Amino acid sequence: MNNKKIVVITREDLEAQRISGFDLEAELKNPRDAVDPQILASLAARGVTNYFMEFDGVRVLSRQSDAYPNPTLNHFALARYLSRGKVTAPKFLDLGCGVGFLGNYAGVRLETKELVFADLNPEAINQALFSYQVNHRLDLGSFPNEQHDFGLKIKAPKHTLDCRVGNAAESLDNFDAQDCIAVAAPMYLPGVCEVFPQAFMLFAHVAKKTGAKLYIGHSNLTSDLVEQAARQNGLHLRSKEEQSVPFMIEYTHPGKALMADEFMKRGLELREGRAYHKLMVSELSYK
Repeated sequence: MNNKKIVVITREDLEAQRISGFDLEAELKNPRDAVDPQILASLAARGVTNYFMEFDGVRVLSRQSDAYPNPTLNHFALARYLSRGKVTAPKFLDLGCGVGFLGNYAGVRLETKELVFADLNPEAINQALFSYQVNHRLDLGSFPNEQHDFGLKIKAPKHTLDCRVGNAAESLDNFDAQDCIAVAAPMYLPGVCEVFPQAFMLFAHVAKKTGAKLYIGHSNLTSDLVEQAARQNGLHLRSKEEQSVPFMIEYTHPGKALMADEFMKRGLELREGRAYHKLMVSELSYK
């Protein structure tokens, strides 16, 4: 069943998640990810591979390829942080956008005029644009666009959409970052989910190169990598703990998992036999 009317909705406090659509009405407490493994198993058992993910009224289609990730709870915590802090800027740069949740969130919930979706994979950019159409109920094909060296710009009624494909350090080489904030939530945990290990350093380098203020959503288990990226790029770092949530052991790669004591050294907590980590937001800037 490939039905896009099925929606996995995460509550704003991140303490509950539910499925909405047809006979799949169900709620789960304390989800471990933006789609908890139990909910994912429930969808898979019914043959559902196509669904939306929703947080604070903003929807994105689940990934259509293994080449780029779905959003995580880190994305949701970062979006909530930006919204509660009323963080706004004329330009909003979604680094390693994946399915485009953060850029789409900015387009709906934050005051901005230009949304920049940047990713290595052109399929990810296309999917981010599809979700933009869903959230704004329009057809982007009917609006003017212009090509540039790394993609194109689309002039939609509420926003200019700047799509950039490739390595961020290269695709943003000529990017005007004045009055811009950049966001990222790399899906990386040492020994657990080893996707894009150089992400923190790369995005900090982009912040240094462009002058954009960078907000990163991450686990406290990777705080040392964020600190290293800020230090090596000469950026000021300010971090805030957003929330403690259950740790998703299912990410573990066989043969690569860190031992429990190593996790504990990084800040993993055990409570009543269950592991927890902390969702963090770090600001990296020259100011």
